[in-house]
Amino acid sequence: MRISFRHLAILLAVGSTLLLAFGCAQKDDIVQPKLKASITLEPKQLPTLDTLYTYELWVVKVDGAESTYTSLGKFVWDNYWYRFMDTSGNVTNGQFEVPEPWLDYDLIMVTVENRPDPHPQTPSGTIMLVDQVVDPVTRPISLKFPADLFLTTGYYFTATPTEKDTLADEEKGLWICSRALTPRTYQDTLGIIRDSLAITEQDTTKKFEPDIIDIDSWVRQDNIMVVIGYDTIRNHTRVQATYRDTIDTNNGYVLYVVYDTTVTSTIYYFNYTGPLENLPDIKPYGWRYNAWAFLEQPSSGTNSGLELKKMAPIGYEGQERFIADTTWGVLPLGGFFRGDSADISNPYNDNREVPQFPGSDFIVNAPPRFANLNFRRPVSHFWGSVAIGMEPDPTKLRIDTTRNFPLIFLADSLRSGLNTREAKRVHTFHNWSQMLPWIDIRVQFHE
Repeated sequence: MRISFRHLAILLAVGSTLLLAFGCAQKDDIVQPKLKASITLEPKQLPTLDTLYTYELWVVKVDGAESTYTSLGKFVWDNYWYRFMDTSGNVTNGQFEVPEPWLDYDLIMVTVENRPDPHPQTPSGTIMLVDQVVDPVTRPISLKFPADLFLTTGYYFTATPTEKDTLADEEKGLWICSRALTPRTYQDTLGIIRDSLAITEQDTTKKFEPDIIDIDSWVRQDNIMVVIGYDTIRNHTRVQATYRDTIDTNNGYVLYVVYDTTVTSTIYYFNYTGPLENLPDIKPYGWRYNAWAFLEQPSSGTNSGLELKKMAPIGYEGQERFIADTTWGVLPLGGFFRGDSADISNPYNDNREVPQFPGSDFIVNAPPRFANLNFRRPVSHFWGSVAIGMEPDPTKLRIDTTRNFPLIFLADSLRSGLNTREAKRVHTFHNWSQMLPWIDIRVQFHE
C-alpha cells in the first residue's frame, strides 16, 4: 500500500522532523545501492496490545509535500509466546518484503492503529517506533520511540489539596508535582509617619513654578483580604492614600513615604512547584502523557471494591519489580501534554486549592465504589505504585480511558500510611525509560 500524503500536513511535518532528527543518510557510497530487501523484526520488550489496537509497519520517503508512506502490513505481537500474528490470529514469522529498493526510502517505522481500522488506507499518525533507513553494514537498524525520555525527572505527593478540610481524606489524592510548606512574612500598614520629596533632575535654564507633589490625605482600611498562594487571608489593615500633584516637565520627582508597619505576621502556605522536568513534546508523534495509579485490590478493607480494570502489562517480563503486578487494577489520573499545567479532566476535585499540575483528588462526586480508595494503604509490603507513561492522542485513535497504555517511563511505589510523616513527604520518580520497547531490524538483500 503506497500512499501519497499531499494533504496530510501533520504527518508530513512529522516525517520531516524525524528525518532531521535522525540525520541525512549518505546512500551513494554503498556496495548494493539498488537491491530490494526482506526484513525481519526482532522485538525487545514490545508489549502485547489490547484488542483495541494493532501494530502497522511502514517505510517512508520524505520529500516535502510529496512524501509517501508505504504500508508493509499490520501485525499483532504476543509477548508471552514471543510470536507474531496477523490480525486474524494466524501465527506469522515477522518477515516483511520491501516493494522497492531498500535505500530508496528514508525512514522505517511502526505505528499503532485501531482494530478494526476505520481508515485502513492511511496511517493514524501515532508513531511508536522509528529509525532511519541506512545500509545495515554501516550500523544496526533499531526502531525506538521518537522522543528521548532518558533525562525526564519528577515528583509526586499524596494529599487532597482541593479538599475544604485539609485534614480530611488526605489519602484520596495524588499529584504529579512537589509541594512545600512555605513561610511568608508580611506587615499590616497602620498609617503614614511622614513623607518627603526629592528632585531627581532640573533644567536650570528655564524658570518654573515649584510642583505640588505630596499626600493630600490618607484613610486606614481594616478587614483587607490578602491572597497568598491559594489562600485568602482576611482581617488585615492597609492605608488608602490620596495624592495631589501638578506636573512640570522640567523636573522629575520621587515621593518617599514612611509607613507605620508595626504589626508583623508570618503565614505558612503550601507552595506547589517541581513540574516534570525535561519532558519532550510528544504530540507531533500522536501521543499524550497520562499518570496512572496501580493498586492491589483485596477482597475486603482498604482499596477493596474499586472495580478497577486490570492493568495493561508492559513488554518487560519483570515489571512487578519496579511498576506493578500484572493482576493489579489501574486508576487513570488524567491525560496531559505538559507537565507544568493541569491535566485534561478532573471531575472529582473540590475547589479549595487546585494545583496547576497533573493529578486528582477523588473526593467530590466520586462513584461509591471509590469509598475505600487509599493511596496510603496502611501496610508495609509492595501494594501499589504510581507511573507516568504515554497513550495515543484520542484525536487520532480510539482509546480506553479506563486503562493504561503499556508505555511507561517513570514509576515509584506508593508509600505506606503507617508513618504519617513519611506519608506526607514528596517523593521522587525513578526513570525506567530503558525498559521502553524497541525492534531490531535484520535486512536481507535480493534482486
